[in-house]
Amino acid sequence: MSGSVSGSGLPLCSFSLTGSGTIQGDTLPLAYSGTTCLGNVRGTETLRRGGTTTPIVINAPTAVSPTGNVTVASTQPTLMVTNATRTGPAGPVAYLFQVTEDVSFTSNV
Repeated sequence: MSGSVSGSGLPLCSFSLTGSGTIQGDTLPLAYSGTTCLGNVRGTETLRRGGTTTPIVINAPTAVSPTGNVTVASTQPTLMVTNATRTGPAGPVAYLFQVTEDVSFTSNV
């Protein structure tokens, strides 16, 4: 596939992509590579049949320990959580935890 795209106030950008995949039910996981005006690109995309898609919902993980605003004695506490529940065609999930000294997250540690 080849073509061009543009954005507000940006010059026209040409692209050329090739890819292959295997149909899996109503989806087509597609690996692609090619060139754009920004350079070489590659990646994967999942194409879905029909006009509707299943929404992806990822809930927050649940704290196991420590919980309830407790203070721990250890200078190296262990944070334990359950995995987040999720629905829909979500891929791998990664977590990023931020630790702070105040509720406004202005002083991360």
